[in-house]
Amino acid sequence: MDNNKKYLVGLFALIIGFFVYRYITNPLVVTVSGTGKVTVPASGARLSVSIVETGDDVNKVEEAIKAKIAAVRLSMVTNGVNEKSLSQTQMQIMPLSAVVSGAKGYSAQVNIVGQVSDVSNLSGLVVKLYQSGASIVSQPVIEVENQQELENAALKMAMADADKNLKMVSRLKMKLFRKTVSVQQASSGNTSTATKVTENEGNVGTSIEVAKAVSVVYQLW
Repeated sequence: MDNNKKYLVGLFALIIGFFVYRYITNPLVVTVSGTGKVTVPASGARLSVSIVETGDDVNKVEEAIKAKIAAVRLSMVTNGVNEKSLSQTQMQIMPLSAVVSGAKGYSAQVNIVGQVSDVSNLSGLVVKLYQSGASIVSQPVIEVENQQELENAALKMAMADADKNLKMVSRLKMKLFRKTVSVQQASSGNTSTATKVTENEGNVGTSIEVAKAVSVVYQLW
């Protein structure tokens, strides 16, 4: 009788061990997504201005573009661009025939880049630069201080959102334990970052939005 009990206990323990092994080695694998975003005021913008002058006389072309350069730089500085941030490419003068076969005359070009702190009226600044002689004013590049800190904060929010979604799945599936397998962007395998510039009454760049989207794979027991 004792031997039968030992046999039954051993068999019962073996069955339990089998189910425990199956439970541990066959977790439920789920993928949840999360998003997070942080919006802060823009700390500044980078402006890039191109100045071009053409004409038949190379000396007059050079004189004319120098006058435009001086006018544009003055307009930039008097309208909020940090003078110390200004950088200028070397003047390039070339025959128009080098660009268009048979063309006559000369072309001169210079690019100027500068930083502006007040981004509340960038559109007005762009207009003044054109009035001063700028040929092309590229779309201002909006900037924000502590970009990496903002991205980390947005990522933390995205992970918290994913964790909230996971808890809902865990309750639904009656799972108590979890293990993070991977954190990735749903399409490319990397955390995705998006930067969005907002508009306020036609003025671009009053604030900047840093967003993160993650896809997290978990094992649940």
